[in-house]
This record gives sequence, structure tokens and C-alpha cells, in this order.
Amino acid sequence: ATQVAPKGNTLSVVFAVAEAELCNSLEELEGRLNERSLGDGLSSYYNSIWNHALKDVKGLSCSLSGVISLARTPVNALQLSRVLSIWEKPVPWWNQVLSDLGPLLTRQGDTHLIRHNDVRVFLASKFNSFPKEDRKSVAAQLVNYFKTGDSDRLTAHLQLFSLLRLADRSVEAASLYNVDWVLEGAALGLDVSYLLGEGKMAVSELSNARSWASIVSVSCALDTLDRVSEYTEHYVKVETWQKQLPPFLPSEANVRPLSHWTKNDFHQLVWDAHELCEGG
Repeated sequence: ATQVAPKGNTLSVVFAVAEAELCNSLEELEGRLNERSLGDGLSSYYNSIWNHALKDVKGLSCSLSGVISLARTPVNALQLSRVLSIWEKPVPWWNQVLSDLGPLLTRQGDTHLIRHNDVRVFLASKFNSFPKEDRKSVAAQLVNYFKTGDSDRLTAHLQLFSLLRLADRSVEAASLYNVDWVLEGAALGLDVSYLLGEGKMAVSELSNARSWASIVSVSCALDTLDRVSEYTEHYVKVETWQKQLPPFLPSEANVRPLSHWTKNDFHQLVWDAHELCEGG
């Protein structure tokens, strides 16, 4: 693996180590690295793995490079089978493709994510090399998927509105941005400024949508977002109480028999307990 570094860089060594984890001997590793052209540079290495994984379905290159490079969260085989349903491939087949893309992708349970941003740049470049109409088609398939309730909702919020632009379907933002969308985004922990950005896009498309229902829906959504923002801004965080407690509390100074307690004694006891809790 160290023989690869002089012809590459530190990242070459990272991938060489990842390859070594899959080999049982130095000879096997050497053969694997030579086969994948890692010594010829990262670009050759990436292309070698990509071409091998798609050797039987080269026409899939545009769609798959688009889906993976545009992803804001890890991808999985079930998602690919639904987004790219036009290919009519089962989930196990997509799982194999994702596995064959290792170590460009790393596996985390049932999901796969890009190992390094350099790989994302490679995939984005490959995707952008295809005609604009082909790229719009891939974006449209992603839009259709994320508009369904079956999609991961956080991923939908992170990707859908940007995908609308890529698919040349920005006008749909006016119908998608509603109260449910805002509340769902807030519940998922998205920042108010992020949801506001989506709202601005929705407003900008209202004139193109030419729908009174969309105007009302977007208005209600923005009003809801304003309430969410107001709550977030004025939420009072409980700070640790720093008050210095006295050496002893009144109820501790003279403990009288319970039969002799008065209402004032009980009041003092409750207040002292409060002081103890506040004082930590």
C-alpha cells in the first residue's frame, strides 16, 4: 500500500488502507490495487471502480451518479429501487451495486455514504457531463420520490426544494410549502432560517402557480413559521441557580413535633425545600 503513495497523495493511502481491510495477504492487496489502477492516480482509481460496478448497466451512470452526488444523507438500496424504478431492479441488486462501489462508499448498517468529499466531486463531475435534459430527468425522479410519504422526511426537507430547481419544476414549491411542511420541518429540528428560505422560494413562485389556494396555504405556513420563530426566540432556558444558601434553613433550625405544626410551619417547609432544589 505504501508503494501507491508516491504516485498519489495522502488520500491514496486512505483508499489503499480501505482496500487492505478486504484482503487476506499482501499479494492479494497488490493485485487488487493494480487492477483498480490506484497507482495511476485517484481519477483512474475512481473510474476503475465505477466502471466495474456498472459494467452490465453502463446506461445507469447518469442516474446513479446524480442520485449519490446530490444526496444529503446516506443512500440505501430500497431508496434506489424506488427512485430509479424505471430500471426495474430489485433491492438485492441495488445492494450489490452499492457494495461494488466500495470503498468509494462506506457502509453503515443498511445505508451507504460517500467516504470523502473528493468522491462527491468526482461523481458530481460525472453527472454534470451528461446532457441537461438527462440531468433534469434524474432530478425529476428524485422530486417524485421525495414528494411521497414513503421517503425519509428529513432527507426530503434537505433536498426537495433544491431538486425542484434542477428539475425545472420550481413552481411546485408554491403547493408544497404549507403548514404541515413547516411543522414537520420544525419537529425534525430544522433551523427557522432554513424553513424561511424555502418559504421565500414558495412566495416567489406564487405568481407562476396562479392558484388562490396556494396563496392561502403559503400565507398560513409563513404565519405558522413566525409562531415557531417566536417560540424559539423567547424560549427561556433554565439556568443553574447560583444563590448562596444560608448555613441552615429556618425549618432545620428547630424541628418541632408534627402535632404542634401550624400552617405557617408547612409553608416554611415547602419554601425551604424550594430553596434547596434551586440551590442544587
